[in-house]
This record gives sequence, C-alpha cells and structure tokens, in this order.
Amino acid sequence: MYLVIFMGSMMGLVLTGNLITMFLFWELTRISSFMLIGFFHEKEES
Repeated sequence: MYLVIFMGSMMGLVLTGNLITMFLFWELTRISSFMLIGFFHEKEES
C-alpha cells in the first residue's frame, strides 16, 4: 500500500504544472518515503 502511494505521488510530482500542487505531491512523497524506509527500522527484514 505504501509503495502504491509513493509511486502515485512521484507521478503526480512529475506531471503537475502547478507550484502548489507540486509542493503537495512533494510532501506526500516525503511522508510515504518515510513510511517505506523508517517506519519499521527495528526489524531486521526492513
């Protein structure tokens, strides 16, 4: 689920033509990237 959110926000970031929308997609990319990388940092599998 987090990977789909990350990919969708990256596509929105690339395809946007508006600066405000680009900022929103950038923040969504940042949050979803944290959820992919840093959320389960205690587990060895992560």
